[in-house]
Amino acid sequence: RIALVGLDALITPRQLSLDARAEIQKLCGISADSVIIGASHSHSSGPVGMVQPHELDYATDLVKRLAYEESSCADPGYLMTVQKAIVDAVVWADRYKAPAQLGFGSGTEDKVSFNRRLRMKNGQTWSHPGAGNPDILGYAGPIDPQVGVIAAWDLNGALIGTIVNFACHATAGPGGISANWIHYMEQTIQGSLQSRAPVVFLQGACGDITQVDNLDP
Repeated sequence: RIALVGLDALITPRQLSLDARAEIQKLCGISADSVIIGASHSHSSGPVGMVQPHELDYATDLVKRLAYEESSCADPGYLMTVQKAIVDAVVWADRYKAPAQLGFGSGTEDKVSFNRRLRMKNGQTWSHPGAGNPDILGYAGPIDPQVGVIAAWDLNGALIGTIVNFACHATAGPGGISANWIHYMEQTIQGSLQSRAPVVFLQGACGDITQVDNLDP
């Protein structure tokens, strides 16, 4: 048995993953190393990091002040909420598991993502040098246009759920706390299939891939 968990979060802190995996193994017997937990890298989500609680307690006063007072810090209570949600979701899914048919496939989407690294006339490579910057020569790297999909149907042919893998930063910038563009992807999939089956999103290798096109003024 395996569990695939997608979080609407900027990152997946290591300790959060380790603690959630251990609790899942204790409660329902799924091996800790068979639990994959991935963040969507939404820049509009709750406080899971970067700096973790007590991570730099050993450091100098200056470093602690910079880390705990001047940096993006995880909220301990929120981390507990996220961990409980991960564990509850996997335990619930395990408890109500049923025979299913799986389908695997992939498609291509090459019009919504762009490499944020650009080659410049001065010989350097810049991230986000500015829309329409006249010193841009071109993209310094590729995108990953492949969309990977896993879907599950019950034995009567009803869709149970979908897993989607795609590489693009979730930095669309909606107001407030948000799942970012992944929310609209889920709405689109559910709408086109006329289904309320959940969509689990697992982010691809999106280090330099974003929805911002610096060649578009």
